[in-house]
Amino acid sequence: MKQPKHQPGRSPLRGLAVGIVAATGLLLLFLLYVLGRPLYWKFYAEVIHRYEPDPALALIREIEQESGQPLAAAGGNRKVDPGASPQQQLITGKHVDLSKLTLEQLERLKEKAREKQWEDEWWKLYQKKENERREKVAASYRSKEKTTISMYNMTLTRESVHRVAKDGYLFVTWANHHYTDFALTWVQHMKLQNITNFMVGAMDDKILASLARRSIPTFSMQSGLTTGDFGWGSPTFAKMGRKKISLIAMFLKLDVQVVISDVDVMWLRDPVPFFKRFPDADVLTSTDHLASTVEGREELERYPEAGSAFNIGIMLFRKKALPFVEEWVRVIESDDKIWDQNAFNDLARKGQQILPDDPNHYFKGDDGKLVMGVLPLAYFASGHVYFTQRMHETLGIQPYAVHATFQFSGTPGKKNRFREAGLWLEQYEYYRPKNGFLAYESSIPRALLDGAGPRTGKMDINNTIGHFELVNYQLKELRNAMALATVLNRTLVLPAFWCGLDRYWAPHAGTLPGSEFKLPFPCPADHVLDLENGFSRHWDENEFGPNLDYREASFLNSTGLPHVIKESAVNVVVCTKGKGYCPEPDAPGTVDGNKIFLQENLLSEQIKLTLSPVSHVQVLKFSTMQNAFGNFTQEQDYTKFLKRMHHMGSVWCCIDAHPGHIHYDLWWDIPHTDKFGRKWDTQWQPTAGP
Repeated sequence: MKQPKHQPGRSPLRGLAVGIVAATGLLLLFLLYVLGRPLYWKFYAEVIHRYEPDPALALIREIEQESGQPLAAAGGNRKVDPGASPQQQLITGKHVDLSKLTLEQLERLKEKAREKQWEDEWWKLYQKKENERREKVAASYRSKEKTTISMYNMTLTRESVHRVAKDGYLFVTWANHHYTDFALTWVQHMKLQNITNFMVGAMDDKILASLARRSIPTFSMQSGLTTGDFGWGSPTFAKMGRKKISLIAMFLKLDVQVVISDVDVMWLRDPVPFFKRFPDADVLTSTDHLASTVEGREELERYPEAGSAFNIGIMLFRKKALPFVEEWVRVIESDDKIWDQNAFNDLARKGQQILPDDPNHYFKGDDGKLVMGVLPLAYFASGHVYFTQRMHETLGIQPYAVHATFQFSGTPGKKNRFREAGLWLEQYEYYRPKNGFLAYESSIPRALLDGAGPRTGKMDINNTIGHFELVNYQLKELRNAMALATVLNRTLVLPAFWCGLDRYWAPHAGTLPGSEFKLPFPCPADHVLDLENGFSRHWDENEFGPNLDYREASFLNSTGLPHVIKESAVNVVVCTKGKGYCPEPDAPGTVDGNKIFLQENLLSEQIKLTLSPVSHVQVLKFSTMQNAFGNFTQEQDYTKFLKRMHHMGSVWCCIDAHPGHIHYDLWWDIPHTDKFGRKWDTQWQPTAGP
C-alpha cells in the first residue's frame, strides 16, 4: 500500500493544543464567575454604594416588621432560645441578645444586610428595565397593528369599493367582537367558493384589529354598540339593524350592486350567476316561507303564493332601490321600537302590484316603483328549511346559502347547527380536549318512533304524548351519558336526536303551518336541550358539580378531527352480571382487542376502576346508555348532578293554551322535585307551564 501524503494543517498536536487552550479559557471563565460575584458585592457595598446606617440593625427592624414582635436589645430581659445560634435567632425572628454577638458575627450580618440591599436595588432596576422593554415591545406591536389596520381598514370611497367589487357586485356583512368567529367562518366560506369581492364591517375596534391582522378587507363602522352578544330582539339588536340599513344606502351611493347577508349566513355557492339571470330586479330578498312554490327549481318563488314574511338576512339591492332604502332608514330612525325587518315588509308591500303572468315571478313593490322578487327558499335556505326540513337532501340540490334562523338556543345553538352540518370553522383546540371524548348512539325502540307523531291532530296536550315518550327515552340515555362523562372527566359527544313534533313560538298540531316534511324527524339539539343557558353556561362547581364540555352529534365524522384521535377508540360494552363474560367491578377491566366490558348499574368509583385501563384512549364509544350508570358513590356528588340536570332541558312549544309550552325534565322516570318545586311521586306527564 502507498503511504498517504502528509497534509499540511492537520497535525494531531495542533488539534491537541487548540483543545487545551479552549479548556483553559473555560476554566478561567468559571473561576471568574465563582470568585467575582462575592468580590463584586463587597466592592459595590463598601466603595460604590457604601451603606451608612448599621445594616445589622436595619435587618433587625425588617425582621421585627415581618414577625410582628420586637427583638430583644442588648441588656434586655427577654428570654433567648439557648438552642439557637445568634444568626439563627436573628434570621428566624426570635429574640436576640445583641450583647452576645461577636464582632465577627456582627460583621457577617452587616455583609448579609448589604448583599440584601444590593439585591433589592438590582431587582428594582431589573423591573424598571423589564417594564421599559415590555412597553417598547407593546408600542412596536401597536404601531405595526396600526399600520396593518390602516392597510385593510378601508375608507369607503367609490374607488376603494370598486377595487374590491367584481362585475359590479359586492358582498357585505358586519359583526362585533362577540361574533368574530362567525365573521371568520363567513369569510372562510367566501374563500371556499372563490368569492373575493367581499368586505366585513367592523362594529368595534377589537374585531377591526382581528380582521386586519388576517388581511381581510374591512371598514370601521364606529357603531358605539356592545362588544358582546346583541341578543335577538333586544334594543341593541334593533340598533344593530339600523346600522345595517344605513350601510346598504351607503354602498348604493357608491354605485355597486350590494349583496347583504347577516354574519350567521354561510355561502355554499357563488350566487352572482343566479342574480345575473334577473337583471331587471331592483331588490331580491330571502323569505321565511316554508314550502317551495317552484317545486325546488332554481327560479324565483311565485308571489304572492310565497307570501310569508320577507327575511332581510339575505338581500340583493341595485341602484334604483336607493330611494326605497333611504325611506327605510328614515322610518326606523324615527321610532326605535320599529323592527327593521317589519319596516322592510311594510314598505315593500305598500301599494304592491302582482304580476301573475311574469315569467320571472317578479312583483312590483313600494307603490309600484320597484321590481322585486323572492329568492328560492330551497337555495337561499332558512334555518327551518335547511336544518329541520332538510329540503336540500330531499330534493338532492346544493343551496347557495343557509341562514341560521328558526333556532332556540341563541349563539351556542347557531354554532351547534353549523357544526352538525360541517359548516363551521373550528380552532385547533376544539379537537383536543384534555381527557378525550365519550360517545354513544341512541338505541331507540321502533315502537317509540312509530308512535311519536301527533296523537289527536289537535293543538292539545294529548297530541304531545307520543313525542314526549320518544324524547324522554333519549333524555334518560343522555342523563346517564352526562353522568359518565362527569365521572370520567371526558367531553361528551351529543347523540343525534329524534322528535315526534316540530317546535315553534306559537301553537301548532305537529308541524309548522306551511311546512312539508315527515314526522318523526331528526331534530336539531336546540329543539330539546338548552344549549345557551344550560350546556354552555359556566356553573358554580361547589353547587352544581364539575363543568362538562360537549360536542355536536357529527363531531367524530368531522373532516377536521385528526386521524390519531379517530384511531384511538375503544368500544365499551355494557353487560349484565351473570350473562356471558361480564367482569366483576373489583378490579380494572381487561381490554379485548378494541373492546372493554363494563357491568351495568355500577357506582361511579367502580366505573372509574373498571375503565382505568383505557383512560389514555381518546374516544370511548358506549354500546348503549341503558343501565350504563348506576349512581354516584358519594351522595353529595349525586345532589350536585341532580341540580345541574334541572337546567339542561329546554321546552317544547306549544299547545293552544296559556301557558302553552311544556318543559322537558331529565328526571322524568324517578320520583323527584323539579326546578319549579313541583313534586313528581307518580309517573311524569306532559304539563304546560309554568
